[in-house]
Amino acid sequence: MPMKSVVVGLMIAGCVAAAGSLRVDAQTPAAQRTPGSVERNLTWPEMKTKEAQTLVAKARELAKNDLVWEAQDACLEDGPAREPDGRPRMDTLMEPLKVFDNLYYVGFEQIGTWTLRTSEGLILFDTLNNPMEAETVLEPGLRKLGLNPADIKYIILSHGHGDHYGGATYFQQKYPNARVMMTAADWEMIARPRAPGRGGNAVPLPKRDMDITDGQKLTLGDTTISFGIYPGHTPGTIMNGVPVMDKGTRRMWVIPGGALQVPNRASLQAFEHIINDYFKPLQPEMFFNSHPQTMNDGVAQLNQIRKNPNGPNPLVYGKERGARIMDIWLACRRAWVVEKEATATN
Repeated sequence: MPMKSVVVGLMIAGCVAAAGSLRVDAQTPAAQRTPGSVERNLTWPEMKTKEAQTLVAKARELAKNDLVWEAQDACLEDGPAREPDGRPRMDTLMEPLKVFDNLYYVGFEQIGTWTLRTSEGLILFDTLNNPMEAETVLEPGLRKLGLNPADIKYIILSHGHGDHYGGATYFQQKYPNARVMMTAADWEMIARPRAPGRGGNAVPLPKRDMDITDGQKLTLGDTTISFGIYPGHTPGTIMNGVPVMDKGTRRMWVIPGGALQVPNRASLQAFEHIINDYFKPLQPEMFFNSHPQTMNDGVAQLNQIRKNPNGPNPLVYGKERGARIMDIWLACRRAWVVEKEATATN
């Protein structure tokens, strides 16, 4: 299968609606955007309640001039989101890419797998849509990057949707020493009767292996990953804190597995808890997940890295801006929960 600008056909045509993006027209990486430059018509939400208005105003203040685009995106009703129209769409395969010293991307513009290289083996974050993609895209993509799939020690599934766990079965069967991790709530969710999966066929379920718990840490060699659970996108969606090396500098990466979907008060409390108690202390500088087009102009940023691998990494925001991003998230998510609660009683 050619790896440049390949359009994947019937294999995923009926299913990539779940991996689309609202940001299809935005192409300027965060590091290159000038203050106030917004490529698509993002606007701040109009809230009816005073408390929600105050929270959105706080998000605007935190954004200053350099995070306006990110803050407006975060203040969408469900945060950075994907195309809501539900239409099947094709997806373009990307050339495998070394993104940081020890972090690699393999997959499509809409959905992919991140692989972290540690001193004692590899950790995969999600596994593409199905076993076929695991075999024909992910496994050869890792080898092309000089990574041996036999070195996979852990597969971390951000949540129980088929475009994230779909390839896990392939790795469990071929590399039985690779441990597969997901929250108990999402293991239980995927075990329940399923709607038809991609192409009308059910996505094969991985065998239940390890449960992720809130506040858990996973150490492999020189790397320790932190986990937090925030129900919303699924009952057991996780957020991860992951150390990554950037030209010899250690930086923290936060992976919001379900974007910023916080639909109710209980979900908001879990979200605030993990941000304040787990991830703010890590002082993260990067925020992206397995859908490159969902957050931060991921496709454009990956292409910029490909063109200029020795330049500043456009995925890095820095600690000060990273702290403001998390406070913006908190303000925007609370604003929507407050707004929905107030309007539901009227």
